[in-house]
Amino acid sequence: VGGTMGWLGFVKTPKARHKIKARLHIATSEDGPKSKPKPQSGMATNDRRIRLAKCCLPLPGDEIIGFRTTKRKIAVHRADCAQAVKMGGKIDVYWGVAGSEYDAQIVAQGIDRIGLLKDILEAFSKNRVRVKATSARAGAQNNITCRFSVAVRDLGELEQVMEKIAAINGVTQSYRE
Repeated sequence: VGGTMGWLGFVKTPKARHKIKARLHIATSEDGPKSKPKPQSGMATNDRRIRLAKCCLPLPGDEIIGFRTTKRKIAVHRADCAQAVKMGGKIDVYWGVAGSEYDAQIVAQGIDRIGLLKDILEAFSKNRVRVKATSARAGAQNNITCRFSVAVRDLGELEQVMEKIAAINGVTQSYRE
């Protein structure tokens, strides 16, 4: 068995297991409910064996689940991800050490008006959320759909900026994609 996860099968003491898992910043379902760490503000994802799924872009604060991949890696998905339902090799994972920034997708829909996009971008700026990419499409009856790829620290920061966007004149809804 290769990789750090393989060492969990060889060690006997709880202390050794804890040290290995601390290095990975995860906890598995095999450890029982007493040893599960409480979710914290971020998961260290610089370990090459752990990757955040691009289909659902999990953030610190989301309920997450891990899956073993064919290359002995762990893919981390949001617990409500439609893609995760199709996967096997389930591993319970928890947010560990604080990270820096995580990618997220926000959609804002509303009635188009002059300055609407500027007001939405201003909400990102005032909340210190970095916008990485954006697209906007006007539809029938002056409706508009704007998509934003942003970098946030956690779920709380994402929800806060979505709430500010939803309060903008002309925006009918703001949600995470």
